[in-house]
Amino acid sequence: MAKLSGEAVDLIAEKTGVPAYKVRGVMREAWRLVLAECKRGRPVVLPGLGSFAAKTMPAKSMMIREGTAPVLKSFPARRKLTFVPKRSTKWL
Repeated sequence: MAKLSGEAVDLIAEKTGVPAYKVRGVMREAWRLVLAECKRGRPVVLPGLGSFAAKTMPAKSMMIREGTAPVLKSFPARRKLTFVPKRSTKWL
């Protein structure tokens, strides 16, 4: 069963003996670092877990049905954050 972020913070705080507010702050800063590095175009590798990277999705056009007549709509190119787990964690 997956842990919620609050539960994960409490579990880490309990196991390490560090107050929960400090654990939460460290986790928040780590996530900010991952996002900042990915925005700069650099992948972030977390040993034993996997890697985060920003991926550019191309612009596309799609036929969308609105009412009785289909309409061609265009969607601009965008970037998204991807995570690739390490091979050993895929089998858990």
